[in-house]
Amino acid sequence: MPCEIFHSAEKKLTFLMMRSGPCPGKMRQFCDELCAFVKKSGFSNVVVLTATMSPVKRERESNR
Repeated sequence: MPCEIFHSAEKKLTFLMMRSGPCPGKMRQFCDELCAFVKKSGFSNVVVLTATMSPVKRERESNR
């Protein structure tokens, strides 16, 4: 899965940008591993932003 991590020590911010979701059937494993990474890294605050499918594909009613 294509990911990028951006970190600013000065502002005490770290961003993990994912360009796509986990492989089908692997969401639970991904969530467990992400939680373990967050705990191990000692982050004090985590915000998860999500979106629906690509707005380019207009098949879903929620994307209109």
